Amino acid sequence: MALPKLLVGITGSIAATKTIELINLLSNKYEINIICTQEGLKYIDNDSYKKYKIYDSWDNDTYKSPHIELSRWADEFIIYPATANTIAKISNGIADDLLSTTVLMYKGRVKIFPAMHEEMFLDTHIQNSLSNLLSNHDVYGPRYGALDIGDEGLGRMLEPSEAAETILDTDKNRVFVISGPTREQIDDIRFITNASSGIQGYSLAIEASARGYKTTLVSSIMYKNITNIDQHNFNNTSDLKEILDRLDLSKGYLFMPAAISDFVTSKKEGKLDRRTGNKEIILSPNEDIIKDIKMKNKDLICVGFSAQLDSTLSKDKLVEKNLDYLVINDVSNPEIGFGSNDNKVTILNKNNDYIDVPKNNKFIISKYILDYVIPK
Repeated sequence: MALPKLLVGITGSIAATKTIELINLLSNKYEINIICTQEGLKYIDNDSYKKYKIYDSWDNDTYKSPHIELSRWADEFIIYPATANTIAKISNGIADDLLSTTVLMYKGRVKIFPAMHEEMFLDTHIQNSLSNLLSNHDVYGPRYGALDIGDEGLGRMLEPSEAAETILDTDKNRVFVISGPTREQIDDIRFITNASSGIQGYSLAIEASARGYKTTLVSSIMYKNITNIDQHNFNNTSDLKEILDRLDLSKGYLFMPAAISDFVTSKKEGKLDRRTGNKEIILSPNEDIIKDIKMKNKDLICVGFSAQLDSTLSKDKLVEKNLDYLVINDVSNPEIGFGSNDNKVTILNKNNDYIDVPKNNKFIISKYILDYVIPK
């Protein structure tokens, strides 16, 4: 039986040194052809590619049209790595080299794996370009990690093994992340909330999406740079429940670092007036959202988060809510508390097994959590 045909685009990033590893991982699954930009040629070792034909321009044979032939030949098309320049060109329909011209000719969805520095990735122009791409193509990553010249940030391309898994596995479970603080109204302008920054939930969603999981982020914070993530936003518990009722949570993985208020108020219409003297605010216990989700969705793997005021290891919430995993952190420590970019956690499971994850950036903590809950 003939193998499906895969077209691999390579662009001018130092991450292109990893492309041959991805190609080797896919070589027994696909018949492979390669298009490389002129800048990309600077990063590849010809000896490693000697059994593959690399197309880089029309110069060698002006009577042939490789952009037409290759676009019609390919069953699947990936760009690994995709630079900011290439992403911007594809988004705007610019066709000034063989790769971008072939993308315009190709009728399917191209799988795009960005690689760049964080400042470039977060630039408004690139974010807009990535958003535009999603109507016609699929974007995987980048993730937080080591970058060029010793920097670290959000812009690292997926590793070859992860990209291969993403390309080959089209039926991954969904990942749901509920994140951020609720705001329970006291009157029309005041509310009860907490100091949760939502960073841990945001980083979990970024990492899950980078691994190729169809990811839904339900957050009280609106993010602009999550182009391949299904985002829903809530303000209070009532909003959150309405969103959850619309989602199919019957299977997959749910991570809930959200800081849902333990209490709700009886909201007063208008604005409370201090001139009228003391006011009494009645706080009523809020619903236990994750416990209710797990009760209704037996096959959903639920990961709860417990922000504690000390380092005591307590499984109470895991048992009480029938969770599959519980992530515990001590928010009394200002170095890893609310609003910090760092965290230090303990991850427990139902079997009384646990791992301690040392203090690290919350993006790195997310990798530990996903590795433990969804082992590769």
